[in-house]
Amino acid sequence: MSRAAYARQLLDDLQERASPKTDGQLRDGVHQALCHFTHEQLPTCQIDSITALIGSGIRIDWSAYDRLPCA
Repeated sequence: MSRAAYARQLLDDLQERASPKTDGQLRDGVHQALCHFTHEQLPTCQIDSITALIGSGIRIDWSAYDRLPCA
């Protein structure tokens, strides 16, 4: 499985199980998924934005596998 496909799967799984997770658990999951894709340290604001969207129930569809989701 490609890095992008694996990252997408991690984000999809995280979104499916977001409601019982704490904000910290969501943030860690988003960070882990995006780091699998980039292998770099991502800006905190990007991780926090995506975490807030998932936490508020907004579904992120990562349809462009070769690009990071933008919040």
